[in-house]
Amino acid sequence: MSILLRTIRAFPRGRSTEELHALLGTTFQNEERRALLAELETLLAQGLIRRQANGRWVPIASVPQPPGQARPGGNELAPVAETTTLVAAPFVRSDPAVEQLPEEAEGDAAAIAPQALLRYWRSALRSDPRGTITEAFDRHGAVWHLISGKGGLVPDDGQVVRLRIALDALADDFRAALIRREANENALAIGWPLAIGRRTGVPAIWPIGLIAAEWRRTEGFLEIEIAADDVLVNPAWLRGAARSAGWKAADLEAIFAQADGIGLEAQEFLARLRDAAASQIRGPLTGAALASQIDTAAQGVFDAAALFLPEDSSFTAGSVRDLDAIAQWPEAQLARTALAPLLGLRSAFAPTELPAINVGSLNAEQIAAVRSACAKPLTVVTGPPGTGKSQAIVSMAASVLLSGGTVLVASKNHQALDAVQDRLGTLAPDAPFIVRTLDPARDIDRSFASVLAELVQGHAGRARPLDIGLKERLDALATARAEGLDLLARRSALECEIAEHLDRIAAHQRFAVAKPAPPVAKAVPETRGLARLHALLRRVFAGAPKAMMPQATSLSALEALEAALARLRSARDALAESPDVIALTEDIAALAQAVLAAQLTTRANLSLDDRDQLDQAKADLDFMGGRASPPPDLIRAVLTHRPLWLVSVLGAPKRLPLEEGLFDLVIFDEASQCDIASALPLFARARRAVVVGDVRRRMLWNGWPDFGAESSGSSGSGYAA
Repeated sequence: MSILLRTIRAFPRGRSTEELHALLGTTFQNEERRALLAELETLLAQGLIRRQANGRWVPIASVPQPPGQARPGGNELAPVAETTTLVAAPFVRSDPAVEQLPEEAEGDAAAIAPQALLRYWRSALRSDPRGTITEAFDRHGAVWHLISGKGGLVPDDGQVVRLRIALDALADDFRAALIRREANENALAIGWPLAIGRRTGVPAIWPIGLIAAEWRRTEGFLEIEIAADDVLVNPAWLRGAARSAGWKAADLEAIFAQADGIGLEAQEFLARLRDAAASQIRGPLTGAALASQIDTAAQGVFDAAALFLPEDSSFTAGSVRDLDAIAQWPEAQLARTALAPLLGLRSAFAPTELPAINVGSLNAEQIAAVRSACAKPLTVVTGPPGTGKSQAIVSMAASVLLSGGTVLVASKNHQALDAVQDRLGTLAPDAPFIVRTLDPARDIDRSFASVLAELVQGHAGRARPLDIGLKERLDALATARAEGLDLLARRSALECEIAEHLDRIAAHQRFAVAKPAPPVAKAVPETRGLARLHALLRRVFAGAPKAMMPQATSLSALEALEAALARLRSARDALAESPDVIALTEDIAALAQAVLAAQLTTRANLSLDDRDQLDQAKADLDFMGGRASPPPDLIRAVLTHRPLWLVSVLGAPKRLPLEEGLFDLVIFDEASQCDIASALPLFARARRAVVVGDVRRRMLWNGWPDFGAESSGSSGSGYAA
């Protein structure tokens, strides 16, 4: 066996041509490079390797033989005859009841070690290995394996499904792959049903629905547990089925979309699949009796299932890698990020309040949310649809951008990002200050590296002159409005206290008028029993309500209330007159448009010196290889010219470098669709965070430890309709 073939087989996930040159020590001599390419072509022609769509060379696994059947001639390395049938490993299903976990003892949540908490969320994220999956048939028995059986794959309420498969029924390579993952990757995806078709002219297989499961090896068996009736649709199948069935990818995706971003129940999933792919379904589609084998020469959708081991195609793979790295950060480093309030740490940044502006009409609650976002480590904004949350987000971003900062807006919902992009784009229509990393509807997929290349290759634009006087006036207006709102809030609080005291005084006066005169006591010789009764009554009345107190005590309470009322009125009258907050808000909106347009245009355009410096930094980065992380200075230089990034939560780790406190503010829109674990890497990339969502849906923070308002610095705002 050649050294090149052994090298490729040592890396089942594949290596690019350049990486193979580096691994084999090939010099820059053309002869050596051509020789390696020639050998690759020879191995490709022999069917020993293949090249993936991403350019990586991977080994071709041999077709697994049925258990107990030897290869021809007894030679393990002998070529295997081609076959078009794949045989499934049978399983036996059981439905044990879910065990009730003991209640955890109450403790100090703030005492939890931050790194341990991060590792917990990393494990939770790793337990769902579902992703974008397209497989080749020659990898059957290596990273995926057919299974068959009766009874269905999803549990009923209060149950878990357990599948038991004899290890001897699985291919040797698949069993070896399980052993390699057993230490830290006891999760896999079950694909059902399966679609067979062609990709770039080559036969391929797509799992349509993906079900998360956990596995463990026992003596002689592989046991798989499925805890939830939750089926996600494979995006790779959506694209392939759309092309073959004449659908638009967005339309087909909409059929399987859930309003809250989670998966579908199996029956609902099947109903939608039967409508969407009726012409491609081959035979009954129930999941109750899965096929024991499939013919790779056939095409269509089959009632079959397979196990898929997690690879880099997992939806959460990038977030898992980020959490692995973040869990190694010391507490001092974590305190310099928006993770600090979530982990019970004191933020490393002193509280400073930026001028809060608005770029449209805002009410008092929306302005309060913007002010909180400009000052506090964590702000939570809640409100039902139609209450102006998106408008508040735009003003939050505008306030930070006006102060020269950077903003990251994240969501799992591309429509939410569309709405924010449309509104923020009007701040400076001629300036390319926004980076949208991913938008499948418009075939947009941009990473930090591609944005850097665009900056280096771009042309200089025309910057608007920035009027420092206008900027100072805008800051002054924002400060005056903040002071005016504080005055109004203080006056309102005093008026409420005054009203409460007036009510209490009126109640005391009514009691004094209605109370009958005490009867005249007759002189009665006091016996020992009467003395004890009088002592008991004195003790009772000493702790009685004020309404039962003697008249002299009631008069004292009334005088105290009247004195407190006088003090409250004096404090109210001493307050300065509040400015016209509504007029100030209108003036800020009008002035902000002009100032932001000039400032963002200036930031988005590069001078020749800026471009030369970025070009040199890019050349250095390219020389170090594609896997090298860009230095922090280069990342911040790019963000200086592209200060606003819109990202999908799960796609951000792949497209944004991991650097502590990279953005001044991260805003999570539609937080009800986002889980905590996949959001944490974005908190680490920012100094402050805002979480925006609808409390009537499943919010991002369900289940998060409560460290208290003081330590978290959180602020909630519920909008009125």
